Amino acid sequence: MQTGPRLFTQTIAATAGNAGTTVTVPANGMYKLMYGQINLTTDATVTNRRVVLHARDSDDNVLVDIHSGDVVTASLTNQHHEFMQGVYRETSFIGGALQIPIPVDLWIQGGDDIYVDVDAGVAGDSFSGYLRFEYADKPPY
Repeated sequence: MQTGPRLFTQTIAATAGNAGTTVTVPANGMYKLMYGQINLTTDATVTNRRVVLHARDSDDNVLVDIHSGDVVTASLTNQHHEFMQGVYRETSFIGGALQIPIPVDLWIQGGDDIYVDVDAGVAGDSFSGYLRFEYADKPPY
C-alpha cells in the first residue's frame, strides 16, 4: 500500500447555484488543495454572485473562505474561477476567467472538508468543475 503523497482530482458535478457541494477528507487521510477550476453559469436573475471555497473542520467551523475579488452578474455563461497557489487576487474577469489565490499549505485533516458554493447564487444558476488535491495518510500521532 502506498503511504506517501499522491495526487487526485475531485469532480464537482453540476450543482444548482443555490446549493453547495462538499468534499470530505477520509478519516485516515489529509488533503492539500493544489489548484482547481469552478465554472459558473448564471441565469437572468439580477444579483452579484461569487464562487466560494470554504475549508471547514469536522465541527463545520470555517477555517478559511477563498473567493474572488470580483462578482459574476446575470446571464453569463461559463465564467471560470481558477483557484491556484502563487497568484495575485484578480479583481476583474479576463476572457471569462478570474484567478483566485489559495494558501500554499492548505492541508485539511480527516473529517474536515472543502465546501463549494455560490454566494448569492440562485436555483437557475449552475456550477461545476474540478479540484486537484494531494493526498497523504494521516500521521499516527
